[in-house]
Parts: sequence; structure tokens; C-alpha cells
Amino acid sequence: MNTLNELKQIRAKLQAAEVVAVQTVHHAQKDADSALLIVRECERQLDAARDRPEYDTAFAALESAKRDHALALKRLSDRQGEHATAVTKTCMVDVQIANTVDAMLDGERETTAADCIAIYEQLKRRVADLRALVPDEMNTPRHLMLDLSDTVTNALNLVPPLDALQIPANVLRFGPTHNLEAWGQRRARLISDEAA
Repeated sequence: MNTLNELKQIRAKLQAAEVVAVQTVHHAQKDADSALLIVRECERQLDAARDRPEYDTAFAALESAKRDHALALKRLSDRQGEHATAVTKTCMVDVQIANTVDAMLDGERETTAADCIAIYEQLKRRVADLRALVPDEMNTPRHLMLDLSDTVTNALNLVPPLDALQIPANVLRFGPTHNLEAWGQRRARLISDEAA
């Protein structure tokens, strides 16, 4: 897979080719228009012919002009196809560039998120270590309480302590919340009035 800089270089080359293709389409269009004007002039000369030799000469000139016009239209069609191909290739490279940039940004987001999680986990461990160094207000006599500095207080407030009132009752009374049987079976048993 190409790097972002390589894709940008490819896009610059394709955009230059697209500009050249636009110019060649413009020139081919001018040639086709000129050939059409020659056909129209030959048709007027054919209509104005008064005798057979003049008519034959004008008819031959008209047929030649029609062939030249058909060739000019074919060249125009080819140039338009080349231009369309250049535009398509440029669009494809633009999509690749956008996908590469999105992948880069996704990678940066993932890395930053992983760093944040690691830093937060480290912070939680350090605050827990700090809490272990600070006496508990509920279980420490008043005369043994420490006067904590603002730095220690702010550090302790970075990660709030676990509030015992917020622990679910089933964890306090019955241990972990995972069931030993499938939820559907237990629900069916309760609905059928069997013993819970």
C-alpha cells in the first residue's frame, strides 16, 4: 500500500494529466468544429454546382470533408475518454488518500485512547497507594487524624473513593452477580410457580 506522500505525488501527476487531457479535448473539439464548418461549406458548394464536373468535384470534396469530420469526432471521443479516465483515476486516488488519512486518524485515536487508559489505571493505583497512607476518617480517633495538605487532598479527589452505599446489594449479600443457570431457564421456572 502506498504512503500518504506517495499517494499525494500520484494525485499531483494525475491532476497534471487531467489538465493536459482537458486541453487535448478542447483542441479536438476545435478540430471537429472546423471539420464541420468545412462539411457545411462543401455542402453549399455542392448545392451551388451548375454542371456535372463541378458537381463531381464538390461531391468528392464533401465526401472527403465528411470523412475528415468523422475522424475528428472519433479523435474527440477518444480524447473525452482519456479525460474521463484521468478524472476517474484522480477520484480513485482521492478516495485512497481519504482512506489513508482516516486510517491514520483512527490509529492516532486508538493510541491516544490506550495511553489515556494506561495513564488513568496508573493514576488509580497511585491514588490507592496514597489512600493507604492516609488514615480513614470513620475508623480513626479524632486526636490521631492528620492535617492533610491541599496537594494531598487534591490528589485524593482526582479519583473518588468507592462509596460503600453504591455497592449493589447482591454483591454485598450474595457475592458476584453471574448466574449459575441460564437466564431463560430461571425465568421459565419462576413463571411456572416452581421454587425460586
